[in-house]
Amino acid sequence: MLQIKDLTFGYKKNVPVLKNISLSLSPGITLLAGENGSGKSTLMRCLTGMLHGSGEITLEGVPCGSVDYARMLSYLPQRFDVYPTLKVREILRFVAELKGVAKDNVLTETERVAQQANVTPFLNTVFKKCSEGMQRRVGIAAALLGDPKLVILDEPTAGVDPQERFRFYQSIKTCFSGKIVLISTHILDDIESLASTVVMLTKGQIACDLPYEAFVHSLGREATMNELWSYYQEHTNGTV
Repeated sequence: MLQIKDLTFGYKKNVPVLKNISLSLSPGITLLAGENGSGKSTLMRCLTGMLHGSGEITLEGVPCGSVDYARMLSYLPQRFDVYPTLKVREILRFVAELKGVAKDNVLTETERVAQQANVTPFLNTVFKKCSEGMQRRVGIAAALLGDPKLVILDEPTAGVDPQERFRFYQSIKTCFSGKIVLISTHILDDIESLASTVVMLTKGQIACDLPYEAFVHSLGREATMNELWSYYQEHTNGTV
């Protein structure tokens, strides 16, 4: 389980971007929603250890910022374009080594994740020559390396057409089954059928932390995603 307790962070003194965030995330897909400037990307960077605020973040009891925490984490940013002139196989091997995969297991692990993410036919293709959709699947393969407990995806389908977005999220559902998956996106309709939990941020605070079914019916009826979005943007005083 991922535990976040009283997390507060600001880029400037006395100007918090995140305000007393407390969450518990279990295995499954959690949708992190919120308008621009709500603190989504800042929260994700805190969870990766790139930013450090007050409060406490632990994954299965292991504190954020430790080597053991980092080895249980995979982070996929908006664009996965590391070393575009390398072949897909070379990129996956490099990421495997960064994640501490034993040298004797790198080849086996690379082939395993390539098969899971359906990129095996492209292992010898230079990354920049892959299609946009294939590049994102390579990102999924890289995120699978090391068998992470927590997977963080920050706007992973920005700029991708609807058909490719659908394929991407189906791959996420299949590949990361049983893991804690946190996805930030503005395109709520893409993820609604996959999410087990919805967390919505407004002005750096939690406006909503609900199971998906409870979220959809939180207006007393089955509401549209746009209706729910508008409703929760007006509720900033604590968790609903």
